[in-house]
Amino acid sequence: MTDSFETLDGLHDAAWRRMEDAARDRRGPAHLVTLATAGQDGPDARLLVLRRADRIAGEVEVWTNGKSAKIGALEEDPRATVLIWDPDAQLQVRLGVHVDILPGPADVWETLPIHAKRNYGVGPAPSDPLSTPEEALSATPSRDAFVKLVCRVHRMECLHFDQDLHRRALFTADHRGWITP
Repeated sequence: MTDSFETLDGLHDAAWRRMEDAARDRRGPAHLVTLATAGQDGPDARLLVLRRADRIAGEVEVWTNGKSAKIGALEEDPRATVLIWDPDAQLQVRLGVHVDILPGPADVWETLPIHAKRNYGVGPAPSDPLSTPEEALSATPSRDAFVKLVCRVHRMECLHFDQDLHRRALFTADHRGWITP
């Protein structure tokens, strides 16, 4: 099925389908997403792996280290933006979300290889200074540091870059329509 970016329903459907595909396919073009939060020094953005997209629930999910600075920022202000770029489709999806911080899936933790578990380790914590990059290998994997961020979507903005006509639409509980690119 080819994407139709020419109608509101087509653009909305294509955005969700591409997010759902990206969550399943680690080699997919939109598998890495940007999560932006309100940090202590202003806006803060980082790349994370999209783990789940559920259009029925209106949620996307990423995993992270519960000891990272983004957790403190989200505890202080759970509002965030998730930015998805699909270069194959020339499609940008910007999601306004409210983030719930929950324990990471226990069944997933059991299957992670040790190198992946270190991403959710303690000592040294994320952003701690290191003498060498190899020092990060000393992190002790911690099940408690493995968290999932469930991002409940309240705003979706889609921008399709087309050679002849860029199309941008906004989808919220109160609005569903085209807006100026």
